[in-house]
Amino acid sequence: MNPLLQSFINEARDNLEVASRCLLALEQSPNEDALLDELFRAMHTIKGASGLFDNLTEFSRLLHVIEDGLDQVRSHTLPLTPELTDVIFDALDVITQWLDSVEATESLPESAPAQLNEQLAALNQAMQQTTVTAVEEAMPSDVVSNDMSIDANTSVTEAPEWVQALPDNTRRSLVKASLEAPDATLMAVVFTPPEECFFQGHDPLQNVKTLPGLQVMQIAPRQQWPMLEILDPYQCVLNFSLVALAQEDEVHHHFRYLTESVSVEPLAVEALIRPSGEWEEDALIAPFIDEALPLAEAGDWASLRKRLTPLEQLSGETLYAHSVVHWLALALRFDSPPQTVILGLIDALREGHYQPRAPLLASADALSTNSLQPVEAPLPNVAKPENGQGLIHEVLAQQIEVLDAPISAELFAPRFDAVAHVVRQLVAQLGDANEGLEEAITRSREQQNGALLQQWLTAYLARQAPEAAPSPTPASLAPSDVTDIATPAEHAKRVEKNDKAPASGQTIRVEQQRIDELMTLAGELVVAKNALPFLAKSANEGMSSANIAKELTSHYANIDRIADRMQQAVMGARMVPLSVVFQRFPRLVRDMTRKLDKQAELVLEGEETEADKHVVDHLADPLVHLVRNSLDHALEGPAERQAAGKPANGMIKLRAQALDDQVLIEVIDDGRGIDAEKLKQKAYQRGLIDEQKLDTITHQEALQLIFAAGLSTAEKVSDISGRGVGMDAVRTAVAASGGQISVASEAGKGTTIRILLPLSMAVARVMMVRIGEQDYGIAMANIRETVRVPVSSIHRIKRSENIVLRDKLIPLKRMSTLLNLAPSPPRDEEAILIVEVEGQLVGLVIDDFRQGIDIVQKPMEGIMANYGIYAGSALMGDGRVLLVLNLSALLESAAQTEANQAQKTLGESHAD
Repeated sequence: MNPLLQSFINEARDNLEVASRCLLALEQSPNEDALLDELFRAMHTIKGASGLFDNLTEFSRLLHVIEDGLDQVRSHTLPLTPELTDVIFDALDVITQWLDSVEATESLPESAPAQLNEQLAALNQAMQQTTVTAVEEAMPSDVVSNDMSIDANTSVTEAPEWVQALPDNTRRSLVKASLEAPDATLMAVVFTPPEECFFQGHDPLQNVKTLPGLQVMQIAPRQQWPMLEILDPYQCVLNFSLVALAQEDEVHHHFRYLTESVSVEPLAVEALIRPSGEWEEDALIAPFIDEALPLAEAGDWASLRKRLTPLEQLSGETLYAHSVVHWLALALRFDSPPQTVILGLIDALREGHYQPRAPLLASADALSTNSLQPVEAPLPNVAKPENGQGLIHEVLAQQIEVLDAPISAELFAPRFDAVAHVVRQLVAQLGDANEGLEEAITRSREQQNGALLQQWLTAYLARQAPEAAPSPTPASLAPSDVTDIATPAEHAKRVEKNDKAPASGQTIRVEQQRIDELMTLAGELVVAKNALPFLAKSANEGMSSANIAKELTSHYANIDRIADRMQQAVMGARMVPLSVVFQRFPRLVRDMTRKLDKQAELVLEGEETEADKHVVDHLADPLVHLVRNSLDHALEGPAERQAAGKPANGMIKLRAQALDDQVLIEVIDDGRGIDAEKLKQKAYQRGLIDEQKLDTITHQEALQLIFAAGLSTAEKVSDISGRGVGMDAVRTAVAASGGQISVASEAGKGTTIRILLPLSMAVARVMMVRIGEQDYGIAMANIRETVRVPVSSIHRIKRSENIVLRDKLIPLKRMSTLLNLAPSPPRDEEAILIVEVEGQLVGLVIDDFRQGIDIVQKPMEGIMANYGIYAGSALMGDGRVLLVLNLSALLESAAQTEANQAQKTLGESHAD
């Protein structure tokens, strides 16, 4: 990738984080000028840098509109309301998606133009609505009502003052040129080059002269010219006022390197109609008006042109009536003459003042910028013409294709909600019965599959227009597949597959001090290496074995010291603060509380705690799941909280702290908590535990069931949570990172979920154990203690072996059996490794203990990648390969095997 483009992407991401943080802070302190300035600078920086790349035009345009809005907020002419903040956040999300596309393909996605139009419309609407709301709040209600009524009937599109001041014949020539180029748009451009532009490689006059479709150019100094003695010829102090007949994209692209110095505004043709001149009574005008008015009201344009021809020969170029006549003649040249404009011009002949008869933009005869036809907004309860129905049918058919496109489970809900909203609105526009639509939407959302809504749309369109009905539902969406939701195991495989996908362009920002330290250590390593040839030379010259051994030991100690320090320095360079992850949650909590109509305060602690970047990247998705679940069905609504004696404002706390070579992250809420008894009953009903386990399971073990696949505490399924897949995916992701997850909760008081992760996944601490004829590795994070117990202390309860250790019953698992190895020979005592897996203590019977070592763990590759019981492998100092066991997967596989065996035995007994 182009290094300049990569640098832009990295800086843009940093500025987007700054912008999000400032927007959230401004909701609490809306008048904080320092925050507004910081937010504006962040957007301004991204926009300015994006102009360096030819293929990021949409990027620059969207940021330009955001910047304009923020500039109004800074000047306090536009209030920053929650609704406007929502729209800006949506625009920032689109920009983030574009950055992802640029990073992957070095170009914007194909959907960028459509997304740009959608975002621009939303931003303009939000800013207009915000302005109207502010005016309504500032004025008495009766005055606002009258003004709005007047505005609705009298608003006229205006051109900039400098355009209105153009000579009459110049404005008429612009209209004629627009008539001859219906595919282009008249654009008013104001170009204010930077004073130092000559030193930046820009020639402003050349930029202006090569502007596509240039029609008018005016040049003026920004201030009075200084005396010649002090005039600096290398300082540009000119303003350029231009009118171009071109596509708006062409104009923006032409000034792509000077976007901050240019303003572009489309010109409505009707805004150019402004007769000028001296007013004088004319005896020829009155008879013409009496004849012209009935013809114009009847739309008899041919007769009106014939009556107007003699008047075009009027003398006196400076007369107002002469200007009106020429504008009338020009308006009558249109394919569909604008009746309201023509009537206004005829009135101007009598009154000496031009005003259209009706609002241009609301009239069916209004002039548009290009085709001189009205831009008609859809009105409720108005019958649509046939071509409008066809367009709606086409959009509805496209929704079927949108639902058919593959998408991840996390993104299904927002996309489906958008499609459902579009379908509801368009069906309502057609005014037809929508029987069954809401049921199809509800069931599709519950099943996380859009097939039912697709089937409803297909049938609906077939009834509306049988000849234009969309193609049948693809085989992949047959009714048998409607409830085909990915199982937790499949979901875990997809997550694992995505995690293993090669990441391109990932970068880490490292402090200069850490780089300097690495350079110092590299120098020490070179010195230590250079000492080895002298040792070899001394050995050849007859140095005694004792002295050689002494020297080797000394050199090894030195190299070992340097290697340890270098390892720590490299690991330190990979460390990033958890604030990288935590910073996304204020926005998430804000958006979800608004959506759920709840009140919640997010508390962040320990953001400065550092962990390996790979660990932090893997931590993001699990935390998002946990926070969403807490907001959705752990925190109560304000009324329920107050009824329970709690403050209406709930609390969610994200806390991190370093513990030796691990990092602890806690997600704490003060919500309704988890009912362990209810959870046990749900697990029993779903077959996740048997009756014996139901009676013997402890409170803490019952809480751990929340991570079981297909189990949820939600009372109802929503588009946020409740399907019982999210918590299982959290456990899988944490386990894949070599961590552990546990939960503590008290009904009515709240819940705490703890995630314990290694500080680094690059170097792992494991204990080697002997099983059969081979050594295996087990992560130190799982090990609680090592014991040796007499065989007589092992007790068998039904099918399982157990020991009592400090008054606690601990189940045993023989590793030789779990790994399908030959059974170990009988012995008087057993070596047992006490480990904690998913909150439960288990004793692993092994053959012998080995030492603990630090390893560089590598993921399994090739055919071995299919065996989930192995977490990875490491190369030992003697060349052997050490297999590191995944205890969670190993014990889960053993439990499944035992359950299958028990089911088989039960079936055989019934058969007998």
